Order: sequence, then C-alpha cells, then structure tokens
Amino acid sequence: MDVIAEYEFDGKEAQILSAFCSDWLTEEEIARKLILDAIDPIVALGPPYKFPQRPSDELFIGEVPRPYLQVDLLKAWDATEKDATACRLVLEHDHSTEALLAVYKNSIRWMAFWSVRCPNAEYRLKFEEQLQKLSEGLEALKRKAKLRLEIEIVQELESI
Repeated sequence: MDVIAEYEFDGKEAQILSAFCSDWLTEEEIARKLILDAIDPIVALGPPYKFPQRPSDELFIGEVPRPYLQVDLLKAWDATEKDATACRLVLEHDHSTEALLAVYKNSIRWMAFWSVRCPNAEYRLKFEEQLQKLSEGLEALKRKAKLRLEIEIVQELESI
C-alpha cells in the first residue's frame, strides 16, 4: 500500500494508454489496472484471466486462476469469498467424496494463488502456511486412497 501512498495518480497515464488501447480498455479500466498493478507483489507474465460469469447457484464452486496469470486481484478476492461460502455450504449439504474433493481442490488452489499474489507479505506467508497444511493433508489422503486401492480417488487427488 505504500506504493499507492507515494504515487500521485492524476489520470494522465490513463489518457495516454487509452489513446493506444481504446478498442479494448476504458480509461476507468486502465486506471484500475494501474492501481492494482501497483499493489500486486509480482509482475504477472501470463495471459489475462477473465473470471467467467458465476451462476446463481449458491453451491457453485468456481475455477481458480493460476498465480502467474494477469488477474484483477479485487475480482479474485471476491471469487475467493464466494467460493469459500460455496465450499462451506457444499460440505454442509453434500457428504460425498466428490464434494470433499472439489472443496479440497478449490481450497488448495486459492491458497496457492494468494501465497503468491496477496499484496500483504505477512498474509502471503499465512497463505503459504495454510497451503503447506492442506498439502500435507492431501498427501495423507493420497496414501489412504492408495492403501484402499481407490484408483479413481487417487487419480482425482493427483490432479489437484
């Protein structure tokens, strides 16, 4: 956040960029991108990621962008919150192995994302710690599934 405090944004950058990019970004979108890029801890070199339209189903668990894609961090945080709510509701209503795996996969992927992209270094470390704990749990699940010869579950766990 210190970067933003030191940076005086007067909109000139947005005007200059909009002259070149007017076909695909508005001045407001350019200004938003400049601000979010200023707080992003990495320079994302992957292609831009656009969050798909979320269905109204409260049990819908969305896809998680890879950490090195160009992602709007505010939209990512909103998606994280919605997925966390959906994961909680799924676990309350669906006690199947498939539901558990979907929640686990989503949680691990969001922890991996925020351990790289969270603007706050202290919180990045906390996300990394949670990712490590979830990963250790994942390995334990894999071992149990292998011992029980649950090949489909092992394959699903390997895809996380």
